Amino acid sequence: MNDIDKEEFKSTLKPCPFCGSDDIHVEPKMHWGPINRPMQIISVHIRHWCETSLGSGTLGVTIQVRGRDYESAREGWNKRK
Repeated sequence: MNDIDKEEFKSTLKPCPFCGSDDIHVEPKMHWGPINRPMQIISVHIRHWCETSLGSGTLGVTIQVRGRDYESAREGWNKRK
């Protein structure tokens, strides 16, 4: 799943549970293997900067999930209680 279409993957993610935004960033972390092998994914980081206004001030928080691969990152992000 190294050659995944990030936009297609992002379309499978639920929006932010707090603000409803779908401005979500997906960042795979790659590892260089031996010379005769392709790079391999060692983790996938999904994050979103959520800004919410409370009274006169603005409070922001980063929401993030990291998985060992795209599927585990998606499961963690889409998990809602």
